[in-house]
Amino acid sequence: MLLELFEPAFEFTVQNSVTPTMVAFVSDTCPHCAHFEPQLEAWAAKLPADVRFTPVPAAFGGAWDAWALAYYAADEVGVAKRSHAAVFKALHEQGSLPMQNVSADELATFYKAYGVTPDRYLQALRGDAVQKKVEAARAFAQRTKIPGTPAIIINGQYLVRGNSFDDQLRIASALIAQARAARGR
Repeated sequence: MLLELFEPAFEFTVQNSVTPTMVAFVSDTCPHCAHFEPQLEAWAAKLPADVRFTPVPAAFGGAWDAWALAYYAADEVGVAKRSHAAVFKALHEQGSLPMQNVSADELATFYKAYGVTPDRYLQALRGDAVQKKVEAARAFAQRTKIPGTPAIIINGQYLVRGNSFDDQLRIASALIAQARAARGR
């Protein structure tokens, strides 16, 4: 069981929430995350309406932080959800985005395909709100002591481990069902 995991805002929304919460730590440059993403998204789409699914980009420093910033900037301009699979594809299949040393201009050009002007994306990327989200993600990862990516945490209490992605999702489903039953859902 994980204790003292979250910043106060995370504590309020996860540990003290009446809504069962699943947090998935992912990294855009992680090949395991790229393979897991389609399965995770399909599974998350089928979650009951009273379950909160929150993807959190791993912010472990260096290139990890660049991609966490990129994700949160995309989220800030409203395109993270519909563009995230394409980011994995651009990195792992097409090679149209670099794994390391991605520039702000390369990211702005990528998100232009989603109707975001480069200036708007760059403003979000460089903004305080995005930086604060990355800092919170880093603190969250440090406190939960996740071993790497992908990682799943249920209700701020359980770090889900399994022998396969299917196994992790099966365990996560059981923990969510348990949390929902405890809350009378």
